[in-house]
Amino acid sequence: MTYQTHKRFAIFWVYLGAMIIYKYNISNINYYLMLIVMLATGKAGALFPDVDHDWKNVKEKTTINLIINKIIHATGGKHRSWQTHSWDICIIFTLACYISSIYLFRLDKISAIDFELFNVITAGFNLGWISHLFADMLTSSGVRVLCIYNKKISFVPRCLSRIKVLIVSVMFIGGGIATVILKQKIDFLSVQFGIILLVVGVELLGAALKLGNITFNTGNEWEAYVYSISKRLNILFGLVAIAYPMIDKISI
Repeated sequence: MTYQTHKRFAIFWVYLGAMIIYKYNISNINYYLMLIVMLATGKAGALFPDVDHDWKNVKEKTTINLIINKIIHATGGKHRSWQTHSWDICIIFTLACYISSIYLFRLDKISAIDFELFNVITAGFNLGWISHLFADMLTSSGVRVLCIYNKKISFVPRCLSRIKVLIVSVMFIGGGIATVILKQKIDFLSVQFGIILLVVGVELLGAALKLGNITFNTGNEWEAYVYSISKRLNILFGLVAIAYPMIDKISI
């Protein structure tokens, strides 16, 4: 996926992450302040993995990005390198951020407010990074699971016929409906997951009807469709995220 798609794609993940943090009282920072901070850092995290491009193609030309870019290329990296496009590296970095904040807080090196703010900033950034890897797995090129293993995985094949896309879309729609309706105890996560499955299924149905046979490459009609889906998801979940503190009180 390209620069604009990654930026757009990350917003939905941040909305969802912020609502989960609020729902389970993971942070004491004001919800709306947290949302603003996470949106800013989430976009930065979404663009970070592509710092492994040739420097002339890196969009955010900052000093820290230049240093990271030089290190990546000095260690043999290129675009979709193991350094920034491996799930294990992303997960290790995410855990390291949280563990280091706890360690510094317990040593009285940072205050409780610093601890909360640090975790909100890194949560947004890491959600952006995760969204980037997820988006790249929506193309046939995929990303690595392990940095030491060259095999890349993807959610999609190189191409798919219209009839197969239709079948997959029906499966998603059915799964979404079942998750919401047949769940004995409907909680926040199950409802959200069911809605996501349903929306993805409907969008895939639209893709099958509109695009026909699909080639899952970066920069073609498939990416344009993913971008349009992201815009609609962002509007939907943006409205939900803004109203979520009131929705959560009603549900309680």
